[in-house]
Amino acid sequence: MEYLTVIITNKCNLNCSYCLRDMNLKDLDLDLFEKILKQASEEGCKTIFFSGGECFLHSDFFKMVELVVKYGLRFGIMSNGFDYMKYEPVLKYKDNFERITFSLDSASSEKHDRFRGVGSFDKVMDAIEFFKSKGIRVHTQICLRKDNKDEIENYFKLNKELGVDMISFMSVIPTGKADEVCLSDVEKMECVNEIGKLRGVYDIRANVLSSLFASEGVEFCSALNLCDMAVNPNGEIKFCCDVMGDGGIIGDLKEDSFSEVFENGKKIKGDMLKKRLGCILSEKRPEGFSSCVFCNKYFEER
Repeated sequence: MEYLTVIITNKCNLNCSYCLRDMNLKDLDLDLFEKILKQASEEGCKTIFFSGGECFLHSDFFKMVELVVKYGLRFGIMSNGFDYMKYEPVLKYKDNFERITFSLDSASSEKHDRFRGVGSFDKVMDAIEFFKSKGIRVHTQICLRKDNKDEIENYFKLNKELGVDMISFMSVIPTGKADEVCLSDVEKMECVNEIGKLRGVYDIRANVLSSLFASEGVEFCSALNLCDMAVNPNGEIKFCCDVMGDGGIIGDLKEDSFSEVFENGKKIKGDMLKKRLGCILSEKRPEGFSSCVFCNKYFEER
């Protein structure tokens, strides 16, 4: 386990309609967080990725960063960038600060603000400039949907101009709240093909995440190797951070060890692979078979 995503809070300063998180406001207990850090480091974890919600809204966020450094680990932060200066204090741990990732859902200020909130685009622009000026690696990620899938090249151009180190392409996952903007499998493949072509044009790293496309095979996603697990604010382990709400729970770190969680995860992996193989052999691949949609449906039906 090279890294672990920890969703430390569900509190957020924005209200995006397509958010995957459970909207019940919760914070991860600080003592439990330290227990998780200790176990994770013993399992070989090198990096903790803080996610939310918006991380600084956890009252003990900066204590959590201190603990990560105390255990000799590196850390990254996922943020919407709206109140980016709240993260300035962590710069004193620059040697452990691996990167900060900002959600940037359009190359257009009008679209991004419509998706995420008025003024949020300009805040992300300022956030990128600020952290780049401090020598921190900056990543952005875009959640592709029907009304922004036509601007992939503009997104490459903008991020190249901003000096972003890597961009990641995701896709809106059906949650029942914004399903009308979700891409079809055909649209997803069109996006993946365009991203592949543009990688050769723009000198910037571009990553396709599994919510957009993983694979059409049986072992279709790296999450099956239990390397994309995430801790939720209750201290429970989710199979993957892209499983919506509190679905996909494979263990509870208040009671279970990581080794017990791994064993349970392996059983779930085996069952999931059987289901995928059955779909392939019967030539009945449901919509979303090659992305996170498949896992979300799997856990919904369990």
